[in-house]
Amino acid sequence: MCRYSKMWYKGVSFTSERCALVYMVDAAGTRTTCDRFSDMSQDFSMSVFYDGSCYGPFYIQEAISILQGSHYWISDKGTENFVINNVRVSQTFDGMVR
Repeated sequence: MCRYSKMWYKGVSFTSERCALVYMVDAAGTRTTCDRFSDMSQDFSMSVFYDGSCYGPFYIQEAISILQGSHYWISDKGTENFVINNVRVSQTFDGMVR
């Protein structure tokens, strides 16, 4: 049995292939809704992920070089910071990622 869910700005919607109803959970609670789910049976993620990217054995040395040039530190307030290839990612102690 397939189950479907989606997280979006209105809340979280979920259903299954055997269920005629779609339920949404948000700040007001749980209720039925008329949300629809896109047909995700065709995997398009790999073509989107790899489009215009550099991958394969030829780029291993470049990836190693980027990782060796990365930086990691924890701030006084417990925030974890990563700088990889001039992109900074921070995660606070409560899980917020920027």
